[in-house]
This record gives sequence, C-alpha cells and structure tokens, in this order.
Amino acid sequence: MFSKFLNMIDKNVPYKELQTFYSELNVISSKLHDEIKVLREIQHALIQSNLKKSKGFSGALSIEKTAFLEEHLLPKLKRIVFLSERNFLLIERDVHRAEPLGPDEIVEMNKIMNYLKLLESHLIKAERLKDKQLGDREKLNIVDSCLREITELSRKFYEEQRYAKDLMKKVLEREISPLLQNLYLKPEVSAQGLHIFRVTEKELREIEAESHRINSCRDPNYRIVWRRWWRDIQVPEIDKKTSMKDPHLDITLKLFGQQKKDVHLILKAA
Repeated sequence: MFSKFLNMIDKNVPYKELQTFYSELNVISSKLHDEIKVLREIQHALIQSNLKKSKGFSGALSIEKTAFLEEHLLPKLKRIVFLSERNFLLIERDVHRAEPLGPDEIVEMNKIMNYLKLLESHLIKAERLKDKQLGDREKLNIVDSCLREITELSRKFYEEQRYAKDLMKKVLEREISPLLQNLYLKPEVSAQGLHIFRVTEKELREIEAESHRINSCRDPNYRIVWRRWWRDIQVPEIDKKTSMKDPHLDITLKLFGQQKKDVHLILKAA
C-alpha cells in the first residue's frame, strides 16, 4: 500500500526542498502511529473486560475487522517516522540531491500527506474514554467505530491508488471465468449456513488475478473484496469467529448485479 512512497523516500540522499515536508510527515505519522496503537491496546483491554462480564461475548469480530491496523498500517507508519526523521537530519547536514523534485514524486507526496491528514481527522482522543458515565461496552463501541472507519478509509485509498489509472468500463458476463462463476453461484452450504468453496493453490491465484481485473473496471455490478485486502498474496487462516476448524480465506463477491455473497475458500490438493 505504501510501497511506491517508501521506495521514493528511502534514498540515501534526499531532496533539499522536501525538508519542511519531512518535518510535517514525521509529526503526523508519529502521532497517528502512537494514537492508533493506544486505541488498539484499549480495544484489546475492553474486549477482555467484556469477556469477563458478558456471556456469549467474544470480541473476535472487533479484532478481525481492524486487523489491517496492526498487521499493515502501524508497521508502515513506524517506517515512515524513521525515514522522515533520517532524511530531515541528512538535509540539516547539507546532504541532499542537486536535481529538482519530479512532478510524479510531488503528486505521490501530496497523496500520502492528504491520506494521513484524513486519518488524523477521524481519530478520537483516548481521553474521551475516561468519561465515568461510559460503560465498557459503550467505550468499546466508540473505539471500534473509530478503528473500523480508519480501516475503511485506508481500503478506499488503497483501491484508488491501485486502480486510479484504469478507465471505468462495463464487465461483460462472458468475461467471468467458469471458476469464478461456480464460486459465486454454486458454493457448498454447511450445516451452519456458511458458503464454502474448495480450490487448489493454482485456482486461488487465478481468482486473485481475476479479482484485480474485475475491480479495476470499477463496475458497480461487479466487485470482489478479500478479507485481507492489503496483502499481495492471500494466505489461508483459522477464523475464530466462525465454526470452521480448517484454515480458509474469506472473500465477498458481487457478480452479475446480484446480492453480495460471503464465501469461505478452503485449499484442496491439486
């Protein structure tokens, strides 16, 4: 998600004209990292508190819906904090590039900064949760809402970055592979009502590639979202909030203009 940007600023000799930018970048990325980390810790603590008080409460969905933060966003923000400080100090020591900044780099810098400012505007202050009139369940709802919103804003930014250069076009039904059609139209249904579809490793990679092709069209009648949308390669995992014991992948499909369908993919032997 930040690969292009990080590659751009992870240079031994930074641009002198970006010294102010690096300073602002360091401040906002450091703030986001620390405050999101605190909110994530509060989320875990509140879930443990609710587990002790409420029968049937697990909190697994809260953790699952915001897993992106801990797995992807916080490590990337930490890397940005380090690189922005390093580059600022290099410029202070008069170590910098002689050539001017390119237009593509300016665009990328502005995109990332605007995204970070958007996240900052949706953060809640941890002090708000100290209100004694709020119960643990209410506090958890507030934290969950904030972290899920940050996750959703990040997903939209990711898709805009990935598909921005693709022209919108209609997906033709005949372009949908038989594999994807069967996945959407003919999954198994478990005793618990879960949709299950078994695929080989090769078929999984084919579905990954086809999902990117379909999403790049930005046709409202066709959309495929992986639970771990930020990952370059999807990996089966055990989902504690379902009754399934086998490692699997969660995918949400909307094809042919019909309703969304959640399907659990399980790997099988080739």
